[in-house]
Parts: sequence; C-alpha cells; structure tokens
Amino acid sequence: MSDAKVTDHLVSGPDFDVTFSAVDQAVPAIYSGRVLIFKRTKGDNDSAAAAIRDGLQKTVDEVPVLAGEMTYDQPVCWGIKKGNLFLRFKQLPELVYDELEATNFSEKHFPAELVSSVPTLMEPHGERHSCRIQTNFITGGVLLVISVHHLVADGWGVTKIIEKIARNCRIPDDNWTPPATGSPPLVYADRSRLSTTSVPEGDGDIDRVPAYSLVPIHTPWKPTNNKVVITTFRFPKAELSKLKALAYPDRVKFPGAWISTHDAVLALWLRTYVRTRFNAGRLGGAGTIRFGFPIEFRRQVGLPAEYIGNVFFHHKVDIPLQTILADDGLKNAALIINQGMKGVGLEYIENFIAVAKSILDVPSISMRLNLKFGERNAAFGCTSYKNFLHGDLDWCPKTFGAYQCLRLPSGISAEGLTVVLPVLKNGDWEITTMVEEELLTDFRFDHEWRSFTSDV
Repeated sequence: MSDAKVTDHLVSGPDFDVTFSAVDQAVPAIYSGRVLIFKRTKGDNDSAAAAIRDGLQKTVDEVPVLAGEMTYDQPVCWGIKKGNLFLRFKQLPELVYDELEATNFSEKHFPAELVSSVPTLMEPHGERHSCRIQTNFITGGVLLVISVHHLVADGWGVTKIIEKIARNCRIPDDNWTPPATGSPPLVYADRSRLSTTSVPEGDGDIDRVPAYSLVPIHTPWKPTNNKVVITTFRFPKAELSKLKALAYPDRVKFPGAWISTHDAVLALWLRTYVRTRFNAGRLGGAGTIRFGFPIEFRRQVGLPAEYIGNVFFHHKVDIPLQTILADDGLKNAALIINQGMKGVGLEYIENFIAVAKSILDVPSISMRLNLKFGERNAAFGCTSYKNFLHGDLDWCPKTFGAYQCLRLPSGISAEGLTVVLPVLKNGDWEITTMVEEELLTDFRFDHEWRSFTSDV
C-alpha cells in the first residue's frame, strides 16, 4: 500500500438480522463522525494497515451490523441488510503532526473531503455503508476517522464500537497481553424495547414532545445560506470552577437548586452566542430563543451499557431573550438548562416512543426535529461527548500511536450548534462550536467568553 496514496478495502462479516426501532427511525439519517488524533513515533504504515484490516475483521465478526448496507424502504422506514464496512487508507505526508499540534489541531486542517470518506451533515442519502473508516497516515502521526451511520448506533454506542476497534487492531508482536477477561459482547440486534411502550396505541401525544414535529415525509432539510466555520475552544481546568461558581443559582431565590459544570459551560456558550447574534441584529423581533439538547435514557428503560442502538431523544427549552441577556443571565441560563435536562422522566420517554412508533406505517408523515423551524436565528443546540474518554483505551502504539484528542471534520453546514468534547487528561475541557463565519470574531472576543476560554 506504500506505493499508493489511497487504498480502499471492503470488510464483510456474518449474516445478521436487525430491525431498527421506532427510536432509531426518529434520529437524523446522518453519519456520526469522529477524528481521533494520534502521535506515532514508532511502527510503519504497512504493518499498521495490516493490523487495522485484521482488527476490523475481528470487530465486524463481533458486531456484524457494522458491515451493513443502509436501505430505505418506501414510504418511510430505514432498514439495513448485509453489506460491507468501507475502509480507506490515505497517505497525507503534507500534514505534519508537530505543525498540527502547534495549532492545537485546528479543524481547518481536517476538511471532510480530505480526511473522511462520508457525506457532510446535509447529505444524508449520499452513502449507504453503515460504517466507513478512513485511516490517514500523516508525518509523525495518524488521523483515524470513524463514521457510523446514526441509525446503527448513538454516541454512546459509537464509543463502545471504538473500544472494540482499539482492542482488536494490534500488531501481533507488540508485547501486548490481552486482559484475562474478554470485553462484553455488544447488543446490536434486539431493538424491540425501543419500539415497545406502555402508552396505549394511538395515545401518543406529539405536543408533549416539544423538540419534534410531525411533517410531510418529503419536507426538505434547509441548510443555511451563511458560510459556517467549525472551531474549538478550551476551558482550562482552573477556570471551570470559577465559571461554575459564577453560574451557580442564587441559594435564596432557589433553595436546593444546583447545577453541574456541564450546565455552566453550556450556559456560557449559549449566552455568548445569543449576545453575538443579538448585537449583529440577527435576532430581530425574537422574544424567545430555543435551546435543544439530547437526553440519553438507557438506565430508565433497563438497557445494558453494551446496547449500541439509539437510546436518546432531543428535548428543547424556550428561554426569554432578556433572561439570557440580563446581568444574571449566566445563572438564569444554567438553571434553565439544568432543569430541562432533569425534568424528563419515564412517562415522557414512554410517550416519545409511542409517538415515534405511531407513524412507522404512515406513508405521508415523518417525525422531525423542529429546532430550526420558524425563526432560524433563534435556534441553538448542543450535544456532548464529555464522557467518551477515548484516551483511556489501550491503543496499540505501533498501529496508531499515543492518543491525543478528538476533533470533528470541518465542512458541516449546521450553524448554532456546539459539541462538548471528551475531557482531556489534564482536566481541561474543550468545546467545539459551529458559527457563522462573519460572527466568529465577535464570538471569539466576547468579553465574558474570553475570560474563561482560550483559542484552540
């Protein structure tokens, strides 16, 4: 493979029988892609490529759904059948690890068309492999880009798959001794619990699922007309405690209320972005902004940690604009976000499943996230990879090298969104934001934002 810049492989696996659940069908039909960055000082590309091919074969043998072909059964349902995992090796010597590190791995170096082999966010039907992996060999390192179709696995599920990949992709003579006990098998086939609900048939209430709407099946996704850039900021560990203290609820006004550091970080991001759009005249007459976020519920429905299908939904809170912009807006936003995330119980979950299930056989209706319906500039959303600690995995030093951090490929046209990245080993946090290019400077140099963050 050293003679070719790009080499493609197909990895096949055993037969499988998977029916996506009602909850799976409700997620956006896109790829969940991650750029894992490694520093590698020993090992050669040919041996690493052989180890990755062998390791992915082992992984597919354990989790056959990764070698699948997505199907779309008219009128409304996604399915999956036996296919192949797509694997690409790419030589990118022009990317130098030390130079990337000097920019703290800025996303501008990782355009999707260069480092990945999947469509961007706004092209959900452009590719049908259930999993695509691109290994980029750069000077002094490796960029491992893992993209799993979102209907196959949610964020936690992708993390469990990556654990398998780290375990399996090893050069045989690297003096590694497997753990005494094998890792638990991932649960990928039986997804019936997420199509089962205690709510009587026909009683699901879409009005009690505020982040979703039932819309005509062919309602198009509407990308923004603005150029969107993706960039990451760092919260030094020492600043996180200060931020949380400033964002903490007033104990006199709200006795017993509390927030997490995660709430505080999201509140600061939201307040900064709202203020940036407001100052730019982008919010017009909007008196309320919308903030959406995912809620995972494996524990509530009794599914094991090894279940990789989708066990989450999006929730949404409406926040008065002046509540965010007020002097105590940081405290206000943190408390509202915290209450929104805590205020969803099993009754809500069962109703969500009932609504998702009710339209599976309806040829003209789909269940869509409605965050950007209406006034688009008033919409903001997040997701979180904070606990997806890829650095704790036992990566082979000759295959991949030493894990450094995670980034997202650039080129995604979805403004108003943020991703909380995995916590770094030194305790610092990172947060990736997707912002209109013309607003980036004002966002970056917002006085409050700047007091807690540094550029990446």
